[in-house]
Amino acid sequence: MRYVVNLYYSIDGNKTLQTNEFHCRKGDLVLKIHSWIRKIKMETGYRETSIEKVIVNEEYDIAETVRNYKVVIDDSWIPF
Repeated sequence: MRYVVNLYYSIDGNKTLQTNEFHCRKGDLVLKIHSWIRKIKMETGYRETSIEKVIVNEEYDIAETVRNYKVVIDDSWIPF
């Protein structure tokens, strides 16, 4: 499915809006947005960043879900 995401965030007090389009399943959307935010933080030197709003398809604000998302790494396949 196609999702258009408007990301409202602040870096060191400077408010910014970025838009991105994702083609994925609904269950993968938060992971994609989380990865996009990590990339933005890396490109800006990991300065103080706060996520204000995450609007999906100009309708739903999922900022709280994105803020609370935790990446789970499964390393059980490692033999040692």
